[in-house]
Amino acid sequence: MGKEGEFQLPKADDQLRKREPARWSREWVALALIAFLVGRAFAITAGLDRNTIALGETATLTLTFPGNAPRSVPKLPEVPGLAITFAGQSRQISMVNGVTSSSITLSFHVQGRQPGDHVIPSFPIELESGKQNTPAMPIKVLPRGERTAVSSEMDKLAFVRLVPSRKECYLGEIFPIEVQLYYAAGRDIQLPNLRCEGFTVGKMVGEQSAVPMNGALYNLVRFRTLVTPVKTGKLPLGPAECQLMVQLRAQDFFGFRLQQYSPQSEAVEINVLPLPEAGRPADFSGAVGQFDFTYAAGPTNVQVGDPITVRIRITGRGALDQVPVPSLGEWRDFKTYPPAVKVDMSDPLSVMGVKNLEQVVMPQNTGIRELPPVALSFFDPEQKAYRTINRAAIPVTVKAGAGGAQQPTVVLPGKSGDPGPAAAVDIVHIKPHLGAAASAQSLLLTKPWFLALQSLPLSAWLGLLVWRRREERLANNPRLRRQREVARVLAAGLDELRAHAGANKPAEFHATVFRLLQEQLGERLDLPASAITQSVIEERLRPAGVDDATLAVVRELFESCDRARFSGGQDGASLAVLVPKVESVFDLLRKVEDRR
Repeated sequence: MGKEGEFQLPKADDQLRKREPARWSREWVALALIAFLVGRAFAITAGLDRNTIALGETATLTLTFPGNAPRSVPKLPEVPGLAITFAGQSRQISMVNGVTSSSITLSFHVQGRQPGDHVIPSFPIELESGKQNTPAMPIKVLPRGERTAVSSEMDKLAFVRLVPSRKECYLGEIFPIEVQLYYAAGRDIQLPNLRCEGFTVGKMVGEQSAVPMNGALYNLVRFRTLVTPVKTGKLPLGPAECQLMVQLRAQDFFGFRLQQYSPQSEAVEINVLPLPEAGRPADFSGAVGQFDFTYAAGPTNVQVGDPITVRIRITGRGALDQVPVPSLGEWRDFKTYPPAVKVDMSDPLSVMGVKNLEQVVMPQNTGIRELPPVALSFFDPEQKAYRTINRAAIPVTVKAGAGGAQQPTVVLPGKSGDPGPAAAVDIVHIKPHLGAAASAQSLLLTKPWFLALQSLPLSAWLGLLVWRRREERLANNPRLRRQREVARVLAAGLDELRAHAGANKPAEFHATVFRLLQEQLGERLDLPASAITQSVIEERLRPAGVDDATLAVVRELFESCDRARFSGGQDGASLAVLVPKVESVFDLLRKVEDRR
């Protein structure tokens, strides 16, 4: 301030000194904000879509990597009571105020196997910028029967019903059941997993349709199959579980997301009655159903030792492969050969069909006048009584063979005018000297090549006999036939694996590994190959007594196939290293025996 009444501007140095603290404050705030944003840009986000699930349900674990992709799909730690599998990856790109950012999300399915409180522990993830650890994630699995709010909502999107054709049956009686899957929108539907202790289950046949229900249109998949009780009493059948990906509403721009879900039906109690003791025929051997049969043979005019073909044709409803054919091995005065049996089913579920038997018998003497009568005994569950069907004897004529006694030769006396026999000449005197010996041709019997030639027909006959016995054995043993077929498939599949590894085709390589796993496990567990998924490890292999090391290797192969399908494959060198490991796994699986 100068003279009185005059206004003077402050000096420049004074203004700079006053502004300097404010300037440094703004710079520190900017640096802190940049550090915070950089830290946020490279931080991993891990979480579960829900922390409470019911037993058998699935939650989704997501790992989000903003702008910093992982080097490979991380392997999550194993948690007892939980099954964690890789589900796939996705990429999100966003643009805000002209700034573009991207992130990668890896998804994992977490399925509850045991009720209780579980914790997915923290695990490290290798990033290009270094190693980071995820937070621990708790999850609660409710016992079976308890429902969560999400479960109730999911039940509206997909549910399962188990519908048996009857709730009371006899031991050994086959009857159809239906597993009905209703879903609003979904995909990747797997074959049902049916709990069936005390029953045997046939192959499943599915058909799809659309039905209205509760004011909405549902897709309906009917899985039909046959079950046969193998023990008596009140047995639980089910529950039946189906696995699929259902479509849920999401809170993002796209509006929908896919969630793995495994709805279950209620179990159904089946009362299995024992077969009655009263009226049981002496020749009854366990056949249950409704059957009839015809009995024929030909030719009926033969010589001793000629073959007669006996034909028995059994038709009806029931387990035809379990129906015993009438035995002809005890026929007296007949030589019998092993029968040829063929079963042809006329419906997709193999309920009705025809069982044909052809057997060759040879009469051994001319006193045979007929082929003995034949009977078939079975239990009819509709009439609740035993039945025996008899077929009458078949008349035959047996003649003597062509090699009968020779007729005697009759010598007629000479006529009276014929000259008599010539006068007898004295016997020739014994030669005191041998004289000149004439060389005679050697006989064929003394030649080795001729003797060896005689063995060829016998060798050919033995070879044909062995071949026929082998074919009959395979025809009567479907399990052995499938075992040999699977062995051929595995041999060809291993060659394909080596070719895919050499050509650096990871997708084809892992697809072949998954197909071979289905074939081998399906043959060992007597299941269709298409029914084999990773769930058989806990449900069938562990009860069969397979050691934990083998289960871990099989589980690793399944997960490797899943990773290859969703996140790309490996290079050719790593594929080539996998081939011996796959071969060793199949060597171990060939020793597995299903104990169910």
